[in-house]
This record gives sequence, C-alpha cells and structure tokens, in this order.
Amino acid sequence: QLAAVLLLLVVVVLAIWLAVAADGFLCPCLTVMSRVCRMSDNVAGVTFLALGNGAPDIFSQIAAAVASPHGAEMALGEVLGSSMMISSVIFGVVALTVPHTLPAREFSRDVAFLIMSLFFLFWVLLDSSITSLEAAGFIGLYFL
Repeated sequence: QLAAVLLLLVVVVLAIWLAVAADGFLCPCLTVMSRVCRMSDNVAGVTFLALGNGAPDIFSQIAAAVASPHGAEMALGEVLGSSMMISSVIFGVVALTVPHTLPAREFSRDVAFLIMSLFFLFWVLLDSSITSLEAAGFIGLYFL
C-alpha cells in the first residue's frame, strides 16, 4: 500500500514539474515562433507543438525499426497504440473534467482524417512492404 501511495505521489510531482516546465519554456517559445512566422495560435499549435510532441516518438520508432528484425511491427504498434490512447482515453478524460464544446465541423474533420490515415495504413501494409509512392502518400496526407 505504501509503495503505491509513494508511486502515485512521484507521478503527481513529475506531472507538476512537467506542467511548470511547459508553461515556463515551451509556451513562450511557441508564442515567439508563431509571431515570427506570422501564424495564428491554432496553426502554431497543430504544427510546432505537434512536431515538438512527436519528435521523441519518431526517433524511438526509427530506433525500434532498425534495432531488430521485428522492429517495424513494434514501431507500428506504438503508433497505433498512442493514437488510440490519445483519441479515446485522453479525449475522454478531458471531456469529463473540462466543460467544453467542440466545433462539430473541426472534430468531424479530425476524426475523418484519423480514420482515413488508418485505412490508408492498412491498405499499404497488406503487401508487407512500403513503396516510395506510398510513403509520399503519407506525407501528402499529412499536408492535406
């Protein structure tokens, strides 16, 4: 029991430290970058913030894919697992704790692109290989 309480306390302290660091360093840098690039806060949030948040995942997936013969499967599982975690658990917790209404058009757009990218991924992986054209398709889907 004591170990569980101490572990929970450590997690809470680390979450607070992360929030303080993000508020003190990440948000001001993001604000300056968005002003320099003449971007709105929404566009900066979905580009710079997403890049900063996703960079460790990208490098860990590359390392997993290169490190072992079954690394590509591990990297794919990590991508799908994290997207499902974010789109179900995180959105659910935020919806339950913060009273907020989402614009239906923007939410539908985001869900449609998530589903479209998952179907495209399934279609690409049916033959167990990714061609240059299919990789370009993923990049094009990102910029769409």
